[in-house]
Formats: sequence, structure tokens, C-alpha cells
Amino acid sequence: MKKPVRESTFALLTSAGISMKTQAAFDMEREKQEPLWGDPSFRMIPKDAKTADINMNHLHVNTRFVKEDINVMLPIHRFAEFEQEGIIGRLAPTHYSTYGYQIDPTALMTDTMPEIAKQMRSEGVDAALLTPT
Repeated sequence: MKKPVRESTFALLTSAGISMKTQAAFDMEREKQEPLWGDPSFRMIPKDAKTADINMNHLHVNTRFVKEDINVMLPIHRFAEFEQEGIIGRLAPTHYSTYGYQIDPTALMTDTMPEIAKQMRSEGVDAALLTPT
């Protein structure tokens, strides 16, 4: 870390396949047809997202708990509390979700992650919390 946690901007990144209900779901239908393929795209989740606003689509994870409480995999509300308490400097306006099933991570590493990193830099993110599925 280049600066103290209490002065840093944090973003959250999960591989849980979370999307906003207003966004397209991760492509599980193609995966059903091509079992070695995983959707390499990502979804942007705003910091004010509520559990009622999200969906989780993943063929390899029980989605029930995340659908009941987004903080199980993307602790947005806990980090908002950290921000209010001064534990962290700021919670970034945008958070990210990918689909964690990637047998061949080439597209994820060459396309998806650089785009996420670019967006994080544009929002002044200093650190990211990763929550794997």
C-alpha cells in the first residue's frame, strides 16, 4: 500500500457471477453447450447496490446465500460502514464481478482484467478486495 488504509480508496472484485438485475446475466447457456468455456466478461456493480438489485448466475456455486445477502460475496455494505467509521478512506463508486469458472483464462487476463484495472484507475482506486468463488 502506498498510503494508509484510512486514506485509501477501495474497490471490490468478486468471481461470483453477480450482476445487477438490469444487466445481462453471465452466459451459462453457452457453458452448458461448451462445458470447458466460461464467460470472460464482467459486470459493474454500483456502490449503492442492494441485495434486491442483484442477481447471481453461476453453474458451479450455490447462489442462494448471495441472493439473500450480497455481502456474502461482495461486502459492499460492510465496506460502506468502514468508510463511515473512517476505517477506510473511501469506497469506490464501482465494483466488479466476473464469472469464476475459467478453464482457459486467456480472454479474462488479456481483455477483462485490463479493462477493470483501467476503470479502477479512473476512479482513483488504491486497493481492491478480491472475493473468489
